[in-house]
Amino acid sequence: MRHLKIFFFLFIFTFVSTSHAIQINVKSSSKEVSALGFTVNGKNHGGAGKSYLASNMPAGTYEFGVRVNGLFGTDVPCSYHSKKEIQLNKDTMAILNYDGQACTMFIK
Repeated sequence: MRHLKIFFFLFIFTFVSTSHAIQINVKSSSKEVSALGFTVNGKNHGGAGKSYLASNMPAGTYEFGVRVNGLFGTDVPCSYHSKKEIQLNKDTMAILNYDGQACTMFIK
């Protein structure tokens, strides 16, 4: 019975540690960008400025975006190869480029 408990603990620990193990770095050099971030699992992450770093994020479907024309300005979703969602499962740098009308994303 004790071995079963140890196995169960190790299984849960492995699952938890691997499901929240990626780092997301978001950057933009566009002058109009006031804030940036992303949504994963229904939760928003981000902040004011031209960069944001989040650690211990889950692998999953991410949506990125920028806010332009001030902190109370307009939210603009970013696309990656014409898609608004991207699957991430490893450490990622997302570069968001706003051209005055639309936002495109590059992944490193």
